[in-house]
Amino acid sequence: MVPASTRPRMLKIYAGLYGAQIGFRAWLSDFSAPVYYGSLTSAYNTLDGVLAVRFASASPDHFLILQLENQVLLDSLFGNLRLMSATLQVDDSIVLPVRLMDPMRVGNEFVFSFETQSNRTYTVEALDACAAPPWTLTNLAGSGGTVTLTNTISTPGARFYRVTAQ
Repeated sequence: MVPASTRPRMLKIYAGLYGAQIGFRAWLSDFSAPVYYGSLTSAYNTLDGVLAVRFASASPDHFLILQLENQVLLDSLFGNLRLMSATLQVDDSIVLPVRLMDPMRVGNEFVFSFETQSNRTYTVEALDACAAPPWTLTNLAGSGGTVTLTNTISTPGARFYRVTAQ
């Protein structure tokens, strides 16, 4: 378990293996974010890798819970797994992934929300299925709260949205 906070953090786990496979799962004790899954696999080579998890809990005094799973030796004679070290970064340079909440179409409008971080700029883009790029919609500044966007759909067919943070 790693202490979680409402401020963004990044945990990096450095691992290596040969002739083996390992699965990795992480989740917040307050369940305020989706479960993170990662894995490393190498059948015939030595592989060193980093599993990185960016996280922040919705409320203070919670934990990031880590679990190793699906450990399989593919080479029963020489297969091995090495958990070498872990680092925890705590500062404002960490940009958390954007997760769209409650996306829905209401009549001729598309509505969705997402959490923002203070001092971040968010670019919200849309593209009609039959249109050529560039993507266009809006930019907004993060406040540390939830933002809800409503976009009028003017053409029939599919429309694609993406949100990036900087």
